[in-house]
Amino acid sequence: MTRHLDNLTLPPRLRLGKQRHSLRLILVACLVGLQLFAIAAVMVLTTVSTEQALQRQSRGLLEEAGNAVISQIKAFLSPVRQAATLSARLTTNGALEPTDLEALESHMFRLVQTAPQIFGMYYADPTGRFVFVTRDQVSGQFRTKIITDRQTPSGAKYIWRDSGYSIVRTEDDPIDEYDPRSRPWYQGVVESSRPVWTDPYIFYTSGKPGLTYATPIMDRGQLTGVFGVDIRIDAIAELLSGNWASRNGASIILTRNGDVIAHPAISYGSGTAFDDQLSLVRLSEVDDPVARQVFDDQLAAAPDLIKGPQFDLLHQGNQEHVSMLMPFDDWDLPWLIAIHAPQENFIGELQADRTRLYWIAFMVAVLNIGLGVFMADRINKPVQQFAKLTRRVARGDEDPRMAISTPYRELEPTGETLVHEIRQRRRFETAYGRTFEMASRGMAQISPEGTRFLRVNDQLCKMLGHPISYFTERSVSEALGPLHGERLGAFRDAMQSDSEFSIEAPFPASDGRAVWLRMNAILVRDDAGEPDHVLAIFDDVSEAREALERAERFKRDMNHATRVNMMGEFASGLAHELNQPLSAIVHDVDTAKLSLTPAEGEKVSKAQLADRQEITHILNNIEAQALRAGDIIRALRNLIRKDRGQLRRFDLVSLCEQTISLMEHDARDHGIVLRFEHTGPSEVLGNRTQIGQVIVNFLRNAIDALGTHGGADRKIVLRVTGFSDRVDLEVEDNGPGVPAGMALFSKFETVKPAGIGLGLSICRSIAAANNGKISHRAMVPHGALFCLSLPRPTHAEEISA
Repeated sequence: MTRHLDNLTLPPRLRLGKQRHSLRLILVACLVGLQLFAIAAVMVLTTVSTEQALQRQSRGLLEEAGNAVISQIKAFLSPVRQAATLSARLTTNGALEPTDLEALESHMFRLVQTAPQIFGMYYADPTGRFVFVTRDQVSGQFRTKIITDRQTPSGAKYIWRDSGYSIVRTEDDPIDEYDPRSRPWYQGVVESSRPVWTDPYIFYTSGKPGLTYATPIMDRGQLTGVFGVDIRIDAIAELLSGNWASRNGASIILTRNGDVIAHPAISYGSGTAFDDQLSLVRLSEVDDPVARQVFDDQLAAAPDLIKGPQFDLLHQGNQEHVSMLMPFDDWDLPWLIAIHAPQENFIGELQADRTRLYWIAFMVAVLNIGLGVFMADRINKPVQQFAKLTRRVARGDEDPRMAISTPYRELEPTGETLVHEIRQRRRFETAYGRTFEMASRGMAQISPEGTRFLRVNDQLCKMLGHPISYFTERSVSEALGPLHGERLGAFRDAMQSDSEFSIEAPFPASDGRAVWLRMNAILVRDDAGEPDHVLAIFDDVSEAREALERAERFKRDMNHATRVNMMGEFASGLAHELNQPLSAIVHDVDTAKLSLTPAEGEKVSKAQLADRQEITHILNNIEAQALRAGDIIRALRNLIRKDRGQLRRFDLVSLCEQTISLMEHDARDHGIVLRFEHTGPSEVLGNRTQIGQVIVNFLRNAIDALGTHGGADRKIVLRVTGFSDRVDLEVEDNGPGVPAGMALFSKFETVKPAGIGLGLSICRSIAAANNGKISHRAMVPHGALFCLSLPRPTHAEEISA
């Protein structure tokens, strides 16, 4: 009884055998939890606020860097725009005459010499006149190219000057075919009639990649000339190469379709003269994984929708990179400024300060935990001593009449209550145990989940013949055969829903027989309402089941006899009623035949004689079928007539012929050949009606078996063979035969989908009542043969059954 006291008798808050919660852990949680919560809350708020501040700081610095890059580009390109714009204004105001080629050369020479970012400057007009001043990168001198007119082939003239504008040398090129009007900068101005920035291309004279700013000269809406200023792309790249280089970052100039104009990692070399095409490097081809991953996706999404700075954060390796993409919207330049750099470049020191703060908070938390554990041990030690004493009392190691002492006044009433509760529970356990063991009904305690036995009494062991160990060593489904599968699931569901479970089934006994038991089970809960165990009560209902089965068998036999008598009355009346119209049909047919016979001396034509013969043939068929119907009705009356169970002499061959006349129509419907054979004496002693029922059942079974058989040659042979002391009636078919393992002549054994399995059992009873016997044997290769053996009569008097 100690096990029940430890685990089942006390509520969860007073249970002595198992401690559900650790007071020590509760004290530690209470002492340390608040401090840890406060520290964690501060750290979370600090992390969230500093994270947002750090992001704002890095984005602000990136935006300032982007604006600085734009300012650098503007400062670099401003002299270019000013040179072209100033020249156009001077020409428009008349201060500079386009036809004065020397004045144009001198003007452009001073501008190129003054602004180092200008690679070259030129003027062209619709006639093809062209003046071009550029720096000679090899000699350090300035070179001028002049084309006076492209209306007639005149070549070009080259002039080299030093920094003092003195001529160093000159050269004529009579085969020069350069036409400024075909260049992209000239065509762009012609199409738009306003200043334009060209896309990057290869300069014709130097073969260097660059772009041009061109300004039109308009007179009354007509284009009279174009000033252009060349800038080399590598000069723009050199301008940005120093930005972020020392901090693992990069400043990039992009077009909106993803082409790179300037990047520290690429350098555009010289092109080929007379080749206007320049293939810029795509961003996806640059050796810059951060730029590829961030900016390539943004450009692929919707480059035309980039109207302001767009920021992103990327994890690359062990670093976090911040990036910004912003448009260069001034001066009609369709460029994008892209900047990326490690985040630590902006907020590295702030992140280091935050990490140090985290370590300080962690050390404070560790010290608080240590202090909390120490204080919890000091507080919990007396309580542990009190718990050990209560467990000793519960196990019986201490006398429960002794008071349980405790150092805390608050626990003294608890100790007294426990002692009183233990005394009461022990008395209840003793009374319950005696009731359980001495009960006259089988009883078992099962775990709440329904998987194992906790206890069984001797009465259940006697019912099934198993020892107690048989139940305790097996699960519930193994020990109680019917309680498995769906029934086991229903049992568990009933226990979970606090419903009563009841089942009446055969349970396996030790000797292999099935003992019918009624099992009723309910869930028992403890004082706290928790599932404690399932109490199952078993009653032996074997005798009641046998009595019920005997009553059911008697009821079925009575119903069958009633139906047979009722059918006999119905068939006898039906046969009597049908004989009269059949007799009338035969009489009318005879009359019709007489009327068709020619009178003496009557002349009948051949056609009339043929018609009368045909009608006579039809009437003969009608008469034959009517007589056959009469024979069938008489056979039916003889088969089902009442004979009050008497055994009489009768001819078995005659009974078989009458039965065949009833069944041959059904056989033909199934495509079965029904053949009758008989040899030797055929007179037997028995109940004619009952023997007819046996023959009908044999034939019906054979027809049903062949009806499901797919063979083409289907036949049934009804054979009567007479011997000196008996007559054998055999029904043989070539159907599928009887399945192996089937118990023939047993009740409820059948292979028919709609059968009830009583036909052969009734036939065996009839054979026994007529002093005969029934047998069966399988045919080779398939088929079945059923034989009814009946005794021959040995004296003339009738014997009552």
